[in-house]
Amino acid sequence: MAIWRRGESAKSRGPFSPVLVQDENRMLVFGAEWSPLIGGRAESTARSKAAQFKATHYALVTKSGHSGLATVKLTRAEMKLVGKRKIFPAAAAFAMFRPSGTGVGLFELDDGRIWIVLCQNGMIRRNGDLVYTDQDMAYQRFHQLQQEAEALEPTGPNWSFFSNLDIPHTEHISLEELLGVELKPFETRRFSLDQLPKPVKVSFLLMLIFFGVSAAWDFYDSFARSRRLAELRANMQDPEIAWLTAVRDEAARKRVDSVKSVEALYEQLIAIPLEVAGWSLRSATCSPAGSMWECLAIFQRKGYGATNDQFEAALPKGWRAEFDPLGTATGAWTFKSIGTKTGVTPENLPTRAKILRSPVSQLQSILPAFTSIRLPSTKAWEVAMPFDGNGKPVSKPSTLMVPGAIPLVLEGPLRSLSVWEVESTPTAIRTIKIDRVDADVSLNSSPLKMTLNGDLYVQNAK
Repeated sequence: MAIWRRGESAKSRGPFSPVLVQDENRMLVFGAEWSPLIGGRAESTARSKAAQFKATHYALVTKSGHSGLATVKLTRAEMKLVGKRKIFPAAAAFAMFRPSGTGVGLFELDDGRIWIVLCQNGMIRRNGDLVYTDQDMAYQRFHQLQQEAEALEPTGPNWSFFSNLDIPHTEHISLEELLGVELKPFETRRFSLDQLPKPVKVSFLLMLIFFGVSAAWDFYDSFARSRRLAELRANMQDPEIAWLTAVRDEAARKRVDSVKSVEALYEQLIAIPLEVAGWSLRSATCSPAGSMWECLAIFQRKGYGATNDQFEAALPKGWRAEFDPLGTATGAWTFKSIGTKTGVTPENLPTRAKILRSPVSQLQSILPAFTSIRLPSTKAWEVAMPFDGNGKPVSKPSTLMVPGAIPLVLEGPLRSLSVWEVESTPTAIRTIKIDRVDADVSLNSSPLKMTLNGDLYVQNAK
């Protein structure tokens, strides 16, 4: 069977992505989105749900009074590739194969990905049709289902496990044997009248009202035009004054970091644990948010017995844990910014020529402690457009001097942050990230690689 790879689905489910498989005479979809349908009018409900999910195809499956909906969204390229051929939900074949009790299947596709399918009494369960790109994750999910079946054995439903691989306590069945049944194809979602939010006659009435009001407004406007023109002239503002005010308002919001704020940030970063209950640090990022710093550390599961509960219990005090979902965990925390002030005076900012003297010389002196120091092109501040009393935007004068920022990028060991003189010129840190890498310790190298992005404020962006 030829496998056509595809990207993330419209409703992304993390590491899961559906695939199209072409066998001898039909095209199958592995990894469709399944959901139960409750209530009557199953056909109408299925079309509405498919429109809600923005699916290109949907299939309605009914059995013993119960209904289920399978949806999939294909890209334009895939739609063109499929053409007029019908596509079929592969999971429906497994539901027909196991019409009663609970059935679990693990099947390896031709490209090495794992398809896990789960049905109960002939109906595919929600999240019961998944294609795993990570085989370890797939086997963990399969063993978890086996443990659930063992726990429910005395009172629960009859569980059966199937696979095209040699796995203990499973019945062997090939994909060709499983899929060798007649399936109901997906329907292409098309426009239908039941998707209209309002009757057509109501829309026609609203259109008549709109044209009537528009005609009345034009009649009134012809009498009031001279008065409005006089008001417009009275509300016009001087462009120079309006833009100077806008620049000062933007300057009042600018952050400026100090040695104390950098020291506080450095203390937070070096306090991040490298190992937490079988989880290893991969990276960490901090960025300012008002008077606080928001930080996020990403950990990778390394220990075989490491669990989410153990990770959360071992986190430093004040951290919040999040998981995604089996192999990655994040710890988030905040701390108050120390030594940071808000607001600068545009005319007191250094010129570009002044920054290229002492501040840049200081960066040149500490360059051996870093792998890279970069100063990209200057960018002007994004100043909010001023409006006059009439709500019209005020054009910027060509002679207006708008301050800007010279981007600063520092890359090197985390410890090298201590030699940076942040107060050599008004500076703000936008983000700082550390990555745990496999590197030897040297003057400009360490296992904790830092990337700092900041701004050096300059009086004129030109």
